Amino acid sequence: MIFVDFKEEQSKQIPFPLGMTPPDKINNPERFKSFGLKKSKSEKEDLVLKKATQLAYGTAKSILPSILMLFFSARSLNIFAIMVVSMNISNAIQGIFSVGAFFQEFKKSKKSLWYPKLVYIAVKLALLGFAIYRVYKLGLLPTFKDFESHQLPKYEGLFFGGGFSQ
Repeated sequence: MIFVDFKEEQSKQIPFPLGMTPPDKINNPERFKSFGLKKSKSEKEDLVLKKATQLAYGTAKSILPSILMLFFSARSLNIFAIMVVSMNISNAIQGIFSVGAFFQEFKKSKKSLWYPKLVYIAVKLALLGFAIYRVYKLGLLPTFKDFESHQLPKYEGLFFGGGFSQ
């Protein structure tokens, strides 16, 4: 068995294997400049903005499961349908009011985060709209037909074949 001792004087004689980097070149910052790994401040800020935008668009992935859950929960009024609708409404409202907490990790960025925040709020408003539509379809929203129908004037008349009379 052959043992190789990599001391300073011997390491200059033995070449490094292919694919291996000598230790003196590992910590050399000039090496990273050629690969473009050192980022400037503006590039870092652009990456932060891109990450915030991806996070905002990531919430849009919850739209389809929420819609499927809302529409396949039930066709009639029951406790499960009410729970699903109330969960979607509460999640959307909590998400709208917690935009600042959602983007808290990007507070240090000097870039404006109005676009990702706007996308996030739009997604939450869309989810809220679908939930309210489901409440309407379940018959829980007051409409003109059934709500305040007691305030409509009542006409009492007798029908005499040709019209109304009082």
